[in-house]
Amino acid sequence: MASVGTASAAPSHHEPGHHHQRCQVVQGHFERTWHPATRDRHGKRHPGYWTRTWVPTHQVCER
Repeated sequence: MASVGTASAAPSHHEPGHHHQRCQVVQGHFERTWHPATRDRHGKRHPGYWTRTWVPTHQVCER
């Protein structure tokens, strides 16, 4: 029973003065994604390969 209430004692990351994050909007772009080598259900090995994956516009914040 000693552990009850310890969650409320955890430090909050939303304290006053900690809202100075630098945020930047990153436009959508293609990113290279590596797909590692695999074996199919017949045991045949397929080598790894690169593809281009679309990453939509998103916001990146630094703490």
